[in-house]
Amino acid sequence: MQDLKSKIIAGLFLILLFTCNKDDDGNPYYWNRDYWGEATALKNGEQWNALIYGHRRSVPTHIGASFSIDVYDVFGDVGFRRETLHFFRVPLKKGIYEFVKSIAQDSLDSPGVRHLYILQDGDVVGDLFTILESEENYIEVLSLEGDEITAEFQVTFVRDDLESISNPEVPDTIRFTNGYFHTRLND
Repeated sequence: MQDLKSKIIAGLFLILLFTCNKDDDGNPYYWNRDYWGEATALKNGEQWNALIYGHRRSVPTHIGASFSIDVYDVFGDVGFRRETLHFFRVPLKKGIYEFVKSIAQDSLDSPGVRHLYILQDGDVVGDLFTILESEENYIEVLSLEGDEITAEFQVTFVRDDLESISNPEVPDTIRFTNGYFHTRLND
């Protein structure tokens, strides 16, 4: 039952993402949102770069801000989203905040984060990951100027044990270190 609930929540999250502003500037990587800024980290020790989109209010709770950091591949001339790092309930003030194990729909004051892989044509949830609570997992908001925000983060994920494995080649533990992003807050 919990497996089904998590998949439904993840599916609804993806629907929300895909129904956002769909301005197409001719670049297949930007077909579904106005990405702006930069997002980098070391993912299991390897350089990782992604596109970032920030929301002024976390959906659906409207507590803090949320950020979708997405990785795309290229299939023909169309880019499909393959990976999402989703931060939610991030306070809009400078400071260091510990991530709590939660989902975006929880009405908590502490920030949360999920990591997921996406299958097929970019709209089917694959493997879901949740934070490993025994590790140091945090986000540090460094600056807020106008509608722009910069932050650093570190987080370790483990495969969600309530979910089935869609891709056994994906490691069971994923560590993001030296994480950094700079983006603007939309809406």
